[in-house]
Amino acid sequence: MNAPLNPNALKFHRRKRGNWSQQKLADESRISKAQISRWERGIQTSNIRQTSLERLCDALRVKPEVLTREPQDEARSSIRHRHPLKAGIAGPARTVLTYVQARYDLPEEAIIDLAPLAIFILAERHLAVRKANLEETVRTLEEATRDANSRFPYLRDAFSISSDQERIATEHKWIEERRVCEAHFYFDEDDDFPFPEEDSPFQHFLNEELKALGLPDNPVLASNDPSAPYLECCLTLEYLAQDLGLSPTDYNDKKTLSGVQHGDIDFRQAQGKKKDATEEEYRLWLDERNKQLAARDAAIFFSEDDDG
Repeated sequence: MNAPLNPNALKFHRRKRGNWSQQKLADESRISKAQISRWERGIQTSNIRQTSLERLCDALRVKPEVLTREPQDEARSSIRHRHPLKAGIAGPARTVLTYVQARYDLPEEAIIDLAPLAIFILAERHLAVRKANLEETVRTLEEATRDANSRFPYLRDAFSISSDQERIATEHKWIEERRVCEAHFYFDEDDDFPFPEEDSPFQHFLNEELKALGLPDNPVLASNDPSAPYLECCLTLEYLAQDLGLSPTDYNDKKTLSGVQHGDIDFRQAQGKKKDATEEEYRLWLDERNKQLAARDAAIFFSEDDDG
């Protein structure tokens, strides 16, 4: 690249990537924070090494020429007046967000901006499908019962389908109230406390929608604790294993994959390390991350034990 970096362009696109700090950009691009700080202050912006420029552009998801020109005034204004998201995105959702950003080449804020509309569409479609399925099922059961009783009038109620009218009524009520994530509970015969159903209605719907996409190996699943009031999404261990060159059946690899799945190990950093490092360096990097996680979990465990 002949033209030097434009400091304002670098600042603009760094903030555009979800209001990244210089340290975050350094982590994502594998360029030192000190070097990024120098560029943003207009120091050493010419004759940048091609590999450094490529890593910088990959992290910011822009073409090299974009970083050489002054960003548009209205674009800079939109960033200045943008209200930051108060809730953080962490855990499995952060890993999925990273995956979606790369798959569709979308900036983080674009995905977040579209999230309310996506939830609105999915929730309304879920409720419409759920209501139609419930009404059709109840109607089919009632028709089957009437038909059986007409064929065997001397066996009155022998073919009655015993339905849980209370739970059906609850399902009707929740659909009308748009309680998409509410989980049904049932009582085990040998226990006195209720168990949540395996899937919440919305979780079941979302996973059916994912299957309907027809992708050979869908990497994303909707999952949650059914007793929790919300859902989350996650990348499957099988997909992560394939992408990161690990085995979902190996004990140590499975611990690593779980760390990536839950956002404790950065997915993008792991991808970059696998691409740029030797196999030995990559494995050592993963081992170090696992040791850090183990130390953190041990500290939390002993802290909770002391509190008790």
